[in-house]
Amino acid sequence: MSSQVSFIIDWSVWIPIGIAVASLALTLYQMSKKTASDDMDSVEKTIDRAHQALEECEANLKQCGHEKDELRREKFALLEQIARMTRTDADGN
Repeated sequence: MSSQVSFIIDWSVWIPIGIAVASLALTLYQMSKKTASDDMDSVEKTIDRAHQALEECEANLKQCGHEKDELRREKFALLEQIARMTRTDADGN
């Protein structure tokens, strides 16, 4: 009969310990999974910000290209105007 009491005490002690260990293991697993998920979200946000910055840079580059073309046209028009003015000065003198 003493062996039965000892057996009951052993199970009544080890079952809660086993449950606590399993719960702790499950909690740690979920925390590591959440951390990995948070890291992935952080990487995705960084990629999204980089993509947005790249689009802004491309838009600015296109704008600079248009402004450069406009400045070339203005330069060409001014050179033509200077050429006409020097031609009329040369013809007039």
